[in-house]
Amino acid sequence: MSSDAAAEADLDDEDVQWEVQEIIAAVVLVAIGMLALGGLVGALILVNSDEVLGGFSSQATWNAVGRGASWSGPLTTMILLSVMGSCWFQARSWAGPSNAQINTAAVSTHLHRSVRIANWGVVGLVLSFLGTVASLVSVIGFNWSGPSSSFVASLAVPLGASAIAVLLLASAGIWTYAQTRRIAKLPGQHEGS
Repeated sequence: MSSDAAAEADLDDEDVQWEVQEIIAAVVLVAIGMLALGGLVGALILVNSDEVLGGFSSQATWNAVGRGASWSGPLTTMILLSVMGSCWFQARSWAGPSNAQINTAAVSTHLHRSVRIANWGVVGLVLSFLGTVASLVSVIGFNWSGPSSSFVASLAVPLGASAIAVLLLASAGIWTYAQTRRIAKLPGQHEGS
């Protein structure tokens, strides 16, 4: 076992109980992961279905892309941003001076968990943004040669606004992640030491 792996194993001490914030953040990430997996499986089923009307076509592909990305959007990203805020709050609380007399291993474990949960939050934020862009592209691709441009615009403009909103929310989440990592430097590695 490498020294990095051993150090990481030490930071996730099994004797240190999980706190409510850590459990809720992890459950939210798992739930959003299940939504994303459900969208992906639904898209794969649609693309591989023999019952797609008219057989396999580019419109069926665009429809599958839209179905696969249906889980993503501003609401999902807001939920992920709240997970990132919870991680930041957790790291800030554990790294604060009021915990200077608590078992250093426990503090290090909670700080490590905050950063690990935030790592997965960043993955969710990036995937949510990519899913929102995929939704926008799928609507444009699906309707490209069909209805009038005003009909396509009536669908694409709200999805474009959603993509911009998700980009802003994801950017705030990634900034929060950077702050969490900065705060959660392990004891002895805090700024100024």
